[in-house]
Amino acid sequence: MMVNLLVDDNGRVWETGAPEIARRLRVIGSEGNVATDAVNKLGFVHVRATPRVYAVSLRSQLVSRLAMIGTLDLIFRDRPDRVFVQAVGSDRWEFFTDIERAIHRIEELAGRRPPRPLYLFKPLSLDGLSSTFYGRVESLLRLWNSVDGRWHPEHQSALCEMNLLDHTRICQADRGKRDFVVWQWGKKLDIAGSDWVQVAVGRSLHTFPIPVIASGVVAAHREAAADGRPCAGEVHLVVADGKDAVFRHRYDRLLLPWRRPAGGTVVTAVYLKHRTQVLREGASAA
Repeated sequence: MMVNLLVDDNGRVWETGAPEIARRLRVIGSEGNVATDAVNKLGFVHVRATPRVYAVSLRSQLVSRLAMIGTLDLIFRDRPDRVFVQAVGSDRWEFFTDIERAIHRIEELAGRRPPRPLYLFKPLSLDGLSSTFYGRVESLLRLWNSVDGRWHPEHQSALCEMNLLDHTRICQADRGKRDFVVWQWGKKLDIAGSDWVQVAVGRSLHTFPIPVIASGVVAAHREAAADGRPCAGEVHLVVADGKDAVFRHRYDRLLLPWRRPAGGTVVTAVYLKHRTQVLREGASAA
């Protein structure tokens, strides 16, 4: 059975017959085909979904970043065997059996894919951390040791009291599951823009909008959860902004795996930016 879905400009998913969609279209005076007008006039993404096949239509010039994020979230959640992608104005559907390639193509069509993003991680012992960073996370390490790595809800408040919450991502994986779901995304972790910070909670970590970074971060979370010990080091990211400027960001990072009383794992990731280097000036600097 096929379901017709629309992803709106806030990343929310609706069936095409939803009253909210009809209301939005009435506001702009639309009386045509619901899905076509939502894509062409509101910048929504149209997804025709069956259990094994997705067909994604979007208008490159109009689609919003949040609509793109919501669409990627759907694809990662359902993991269809095949994905068809079409940009409005083209009579050609592109066909993918690899989810990563489909996502890259959707990002390209949406005009949001950064040129050649790069994720590098240099592991360090706790003794090898800079004195500044160690000083910031020392209280958190003491807390982790004092409870033998057991997670309690009040630990999130403790991160706030330590002035670390804005720099911290908290993710949880259920017992026997490999997928990490975001509980908390600090507002200082805006490498993918403030839009993602606003919608990250409740989403799979896989759906972070820059796939090469998402893959590296998910792998690090799985390794920390399996090892059961603190994992520290330097993260180097090369990304572009919306004006085609390219930056290299260096962060100090501490991952801590925590055991949940009911089973499963919580991973806290604290990042403090060490340095940003401009590798290429953007259009505004010309």
